[in-house]
Amino acid sequence: MNTLELAEYEVVPLTPAIFRAAMMALLTGFILTLAFVCLPLSGWQADQPVTVTAPMLIDALMRLIPWRGLSWLDYDIADQVLFRLCGIGTGMGLAGLAGFAITHAATPAVDTRQHYSGRRLIFGKAAAGGANAEILAKAGKRKQWMLELAPGVVWPRAFQVLNLLILGTIGSGKTRILLKLLEGLLMQAKQTSHDFGLLVYDATGEILAGLPVDNKDIAVISSTGRSRYGWAMSRDIRTVDDCESAGAQRALATKESGMWQDGAATLDAGVMVECLRSHEHWSAPELYAMSLADPLWLKQQWELHYPPAAGLIEVDAAGELSKTTVSLLITWRINVLRTLRPLAEAWKDLPPQRQFSFAEWLHGTGRQPSIVVLPRNGRHPRISAGWISMAIDAIAGHVGDPDLPVSQTRLRTIALEEAPTLGMLPRWPEILDTGRNKGLSTIAVAQDLTQFRSAYGEVSRSILQRFRLKIICEQTPGPDAREIAQQWIGTRQVRDWKSARVVDGKTVPPDPQEVPIVPEEHLSDRLGVGGGAVRAVLVGLKQIYRLEWPITVWGRRR
Repeated sequence: MNTLELAEYEVVPLTPAIFRAAMMALLTGFILTLAFVCLPLSGWQADQPVTVTAPMLIDALMRLIPWRGLSWLDYDIADQVLFRLCGIGTGMGLAGLAGFAITHAATPAVDTRQHYSGRRLIFGKAAAGGANAEILAKAGKRKQWMLELAPGVVWPRAFQVLNLLILGTIGSGKTRILLKLLEGLLMQAKQTSHDFGLLVYDATGEILAGLPVDNKDIAVISSTGRSRYGWAMSRDIRTVDDCESAGAQRALATKESGMWQDGAATLDAGVMVECLRSHEHWSAPELYAMSLADPLWLKQQWELHYPPAAGLIEVDAAGELSKTTVSLLITWRINVLRTLRPLAEAWKDLPPQRQFSFAEWLHGTGRQPSIVVLPRNGRHPRISAGWISMAIDAIAGHVGDPDLPVSQTRLRTIALEEAPTLGMLPRWPEILDTGRNKGLSTIAVAQDLTQFRSAYGEVSRSILQRFRLKIICEQTPGPDAREIAQQWIGTRQVRDWKSARVVDGKTVPPDPQEVPIVPEEHLSDRLGVGGGAVRAVLVGLKQIYRLEWPITVWGRRR
């Protein structure tokens, strides 16, 4: 701990450093003394070399202690003894200094103010033990092997189904924590869980590249030619209501605005309804082809099967499309060409066994991988945002379906790296609210609160409140850090005895004052990556815990 960063009420305890210095000095002295004894000395006596025996060595040491002079010895080993003793002393001194400096630098500062009321920040070894004890008190006795939320902190199923938010600035180590958690989930699936499913939105490509699972056990669905699976839309979008919800989500995610968004959503729903009616199995290729069908033919079909879309196709007395209709269709089809065509091309040649159903993933039926990765298209993010948000919307619909029963064994995890890059997901709150009873939870990763506000506006606060557990990594100084410190982590009351008054010879206790449990500046200068670990604050238990995670980096596998 850099003492220049200490607040006026903080000190770095010297006791751990002094103890470590003493232990290192004694250990070094013991090792050097063994070397002293094990490496024999040689002397010279009567013009002949001699090997110094133990009695001779003791005699030499006894003569050195009163310092009666080296000339009294009959053999010249006193200088060797003195040299080795000096070496032992110097070694012990240097070891002690090194131990003191290293330990003092690593010793966290402590608050000298007296805690009065409220939650406290627990750090160091006590943090892992305290958090572990809290969780076990609620979840029950620890089993032989149990997944860990952090080193030394168990993560039982009762807490795995709670939504978890990992929030931190660029380079704060939040992805390292996510990789460690995913690693643990995969290990748990191999050892104990048979009803397991993992959906990962991979925003950077690092997760897919290093995911420690065989390729045959992963369904990779993307908007590029590297996609090994396609989305079986017909198995997830089954009703007119599903079509309307998916259409609204696609229009929102692809950044249509104003009345064009409403019109686009209606037309999207219309072509999905027509695909639903005319195709037993359909996906992006069929949806794309239907979107480019003759508008007059679509109007005829929609008049029979989906009148809201038919009402948008206006035809004049001459049988021609009106200018308003032409304008709407051109705008809509430009969006289709830009966002739906790449999906149609990527999924057009995939066989039926390579069509992935998110509903079947949720229910645990069908012969498809239990792990699905949805990579973000970095060059064309609207494409991936459009269809992935539709998939999340479909999952939300099935989570609320009574056909998916409440389960105490099912475990489905949705991990969203850089979640706000998907844009607004109107039905995501349904997953956050009702998923727990169905065994579905969300791990969301984001850089800051501004991202959520940009995507969700006024409802962003409500979205964030749905995350029971929060891991706060290093924050950028500013309003967001202040809000996290004061509202998320909270405040406590302390007494600062430095301000105590003496009245009539008696010390009057100072009045309690309210202070942040974790000052906002500590979120930026005491968290993050350093010393071979990622330091972050766990919020959501009775106390606040500052924990450490290993820096997890996956080697490239694909």
